[in-house]
Amino acid sequence: PVPPSGEDVAAAREVADRAGLALATARSHLRTRELAEELQRSLLTAPPQLDYCEIAVRYLPATRAAAMGGDWYDA
Repeated sequence: PVPPSGEDVAAAREVADRAGLALATARSHLRTRELAEELQRSLLTAPPQLDYCEIAVRYLPATRAAAMGGDWYDA
């Protein structure tokens, strides 16, 4: 077998560096989304308590495709 040239080693390092950066960016983006949803949920108000009916609520955050807006909080 022929040992890799200096250019091959440099190219492999560049690919590894870029792959590492892509993974770090993806992890950071996911964590940011998780924190944003946690914050949104913490800001929701409790449903009103009425004597004559039972109120149940559900919260559905915007879809991943929407990326922002479109949150629904139904009673």
